[in-house]
Amino acid sequence: MITGAANPADETLMVRAYGQNLRVCIRHGDGVPLALCNGIGASLEVLDPLVEHLGVKRTVIRFDVPGTGASPNSRWPYGIPYLACVVGRMLDALGCGRVDVLGYSWGGALAQQFAFQNPRRCRRLVLAATATGALMVPARPSVLTKMLTPRRFVDRDYLASIAATIYGG
Repeated sequence: MITGAANPADETLMVRAYGQNLRVCIRHGDGVPLALCNGIGASLEVLDPLVEHLGVKRTVIRFDVPGTGASPNSRWPYGIPYLACVVGRMLDALGCGRVDVLGYSWGGALAQQFAFQNPRRCRRLVLAATATGALMVPARPSVLTKMLTPRRFVDRDYLASIAATIYGG
């Protein structure tokens, strides 16, 4: 166990999957595990309040995608289908078979792709504050640039200065 998790009961470790190293945090519990996919540029700590609200009855797995939080950057650019394969391998390494998946914001696209690629492995799919993907209108590059940095999660003044731009007015 590597220390540094938000809750001392959580287990934080590095998992290698398809050549990617991912920082993974696990809240151990019972039943079908819940895998959480977070928003673009956000480290797994963003979902700590949700995990705390869920309590300890259920196993909850969250992770930093490559280049976010404590997961090193990928050597090569990657797409959502590849990342969905990485998530599957990560779950294999953790000994997880069937899971429920929750995708928040950008993580909703990843969660949908994981469910599409793994229909027998994904028991339930939950989407929160996300889009369907196919009908989504991409943001302007100036908005995406602001969303890619995790600074908005740690600097309240910066968030206040860009909120109208990235959240629509």
